[in-house]
Amino acid sequence: MMNIISRKELTVRDPVCGIWMEPEDAEDVELYEDKILYFCTTSCKKDFLINPDQYLIQKKEPNNEQFEL
Repeated sequence: MMNIISRKELTVRDPVCGIWMEPEDAEDVELYEDKILYFCTTSCKKDFLINPDQYLIQKKEPNNEQFEL
């Protein structure tokens, strides 16, 4: 039996700018609280490292552009 994988399952999201990308297209990565985060640019990674809490929240809220890990 063949497994079908959707394109979304193969993409990751930059926590700073929100862009979706394939993991191999990420310019930078960071291990943060046992999770691998992917960044489209080193600039996004630098912004994240300055204040991670600005980009991550514990609970997803409606109409909020932040998202949980």
